[in-house]
Amino acid sequence: MKGFDFQDAAARISHAMRALAEHNAFSDAEVAALTCELLVADLRFMADTGVLTEDGTPGDSFYDDDDAFEALCEALIGSRPGLSDEEEMRIAHFVDDYMDQVQLYFEESGLLFWE
Repeated sequence: MKGFDFQDAAARISHAMRALAEHNAFSDAEVAALTCELLVADLRFMADTGVLTEDGTPGDSFYDDDDAFEALCEALIGSRPGLSDEEEMRIAHFVDDYMDQVQLYFEESGLLFWE
């Protein structure tokens, strides 16, 4: 994505996530780590589904929020075997809020295109 700065995105989204009271069970370091992990998984999802091409330009596909949510939850929960149902639910809520914050970041940065 032309103009995308991973470090800036991670910092701004992490900051926004820390401000949400429902995620106070996570430490600041955990919020930052989860946010980075989600950004990597999200970019991989976009490449795998054709939303972005190999060089980061927009592809021919549209971003499907439902499919993305499932893929991102699977990425985080799948990399953490043995989580309780409550911990999985907490991560799913985190993913949901991350998706809102990353969309806001992309919109504010001029990286999101609506058709």
